[in-house]
Order: sequence, then C-alpha cells, then structure tokens
Amino acid sequence: MYDSSNINLPEYAVLAILWLYSVFHKGGLLYGPHFCKKCVFIKFTTMIFEDKVLHCRDCSNEFIFTAGEQEFYQQKDLQNIPARCPQCRALRRNMSKSGGAQRTMHTVPCGECGKDAHVPFLPQQNKPVYCSSCFEKKRSENL
Repeated sequence: MYDSSNINLPEYAVLAILWLYSVFHKGGLLYGPHFCKKCVFIKFTTMIFEDKVLHCRDCSNEFIFTAGEQEFYQQKDLQNIPARCPQCRALRRNMSKSGGAQRTMHTVPCGECGKDAHVPFLPQQNKPVYCSSCFEKKRSENL
C-alpha cells in the first residue's frame, strides 16, 4: 500500500499529465486518467478499439459493436457489452416507455359515488375502490 503523503508532484507535472490526456484521449488512443481507490497515482490504460460482430439475444441477427460504441461504453464505465441489436434495443425501450404488455383493466363501482371505475388490478372485497375524481378528492383531503 502506498502512502499518499509521500507524493509531491510539481504543478507543471500535473499540467503535463492533463495535457497528454486531453491530446491522446480525443483520438481514442487512451482511456484515463484513472484514480485508484486505494492510492492517488494516476494511471493511463492504452486501448485501441476495433469493431466486433455480436449476435442479438432476441432476434439472433448479427450486429456490429462499433469502436465508437465501445469507447462510449468505456467512458461511461459500462461493464456489459450489448446483448441486443440496435433495433431490438429501440423496440424494448419503446415497450418499457409505453408500459410493456397491455394491462387488463377491471370495471368496478366507485366506493364513494357509485360510478364505474376502471382499475388495472382485481379489487379485494374489504377495500373500497374509487373513480379518478373521487380518488383525487380523497388524496387532497389527506394532504
């Protein structure tokens, strides 16, 4: 284990390291700086990215995991490579935004006014179910 109190880097050395990082990182040659959790040394990891051919988990089609995507994943510190092609990822993303599979709605009488209320769950007999307007009234009363 290194003792960080013994490290005295001159200011110009730190500036030189940061300048090297800014020059080489933009070209995709270096990924860093990394700060160790147990020490204060700055280390650079040399990485050259190449396109990889992967197979989609959902549709089994081949897709290319580009060098740019790999660099993005590394910059964001994402550990897992993509398991789905871009089309399946977009489809999955859209399904999760729209609520996924279609919900089954149940029609029950409102416990307050008696109008029909549509709810996405099967109500229990011992708990009242309210329509949207009565539910809002009850919620505002409780605040």
